Amino acid sequence: MGLHHSSTPDILAIAPPGDYKDFFPLRTPEWEDIRVPVNAIKLSGTKPPGWTSWKGGEVLAFQDQGVEANEQRVTFLVQLPHGYQEGTDIVAHVHWVGEDVTAGDVVWQLTCSWANTNQAFPGESTYYAVASNNSALADAHTHSDFSPALDGNSKTVSSMLVCTLRRNSNNIADTFAGKDAYLTEVDFHFKMDTIGSQNEATK
Repeated sequence: MGLHHSSTPDILAIAPPGDYKDFFPLRTPEWEDIRVPVNAIKLSGTKPPGWTSWKGGEVLAFQDQGVEANEQRVTFLVQLPHGYQEGTDIVAHVHWVGEDVTAGDVVWQLTCSWANTNQAFPGESTYYAVASNNSALADAHTHSDFSPALDGNSKTVSSMLVCTLRRNSNNIADTFAGKDAYLTEVDFHFKMDTIGSQNEATK
C-alpha cells in the first residue's frame, strides 16, 4: 500500500501496490529546469570562448566577432528526465551578464537535434534569443528565452538533445559592440506531470 493525493486538495489517500504511476501524478503539470552550468559545457576545439575570472568564480566570455566563422561556440548534451510530461514543448534560455553597462543587444544562437531512444537524430533546428544588456545595473543577471519553443510533439522521457550555443555577434541585431557577454548557464524549462516513471525505461 502507499499514499497518493486524493481529488480533495491537501488530503492523502491509500494507493494499492504497483499503482504509483497512476496515484502520484501532479494535480497540474509544473515547470522544472534542466540545468547546464558552464562547468558542464564542452568548449569548441576551434572557436571557444575564454574563461574569465569574475566575482570570485569563472564565467565564459563570448566576444564580439564581426566574422561569422570567428564566432565563439560551446557544445553540450541534455537528457529529458522521467518526470517530463511527454509530448510537450520545452523552452531553452540562457543566463548571462554583460561586461559593463554599455547599452546594446546580444544575439544568442542555439542549435539542437532532439531524438527519442531507438530513433535517428534529425538535422539541427535553430533558435535565437535577442536580449538587451542591462544598461542601468552593473553586473545584472539576465535571463533570455530562445524562440520558438522546442517542439516536443511525440517526444518521450530519456530523449536526448545534441546542442551548440554561440554568440551570433555577426548578426546585425547584435549591437553590444566590442563587449563581452558572460555566460553562466544554459537551461531548459520543461513541464513535469509526475515525480518519475513506474518503469525504468518508459513512462
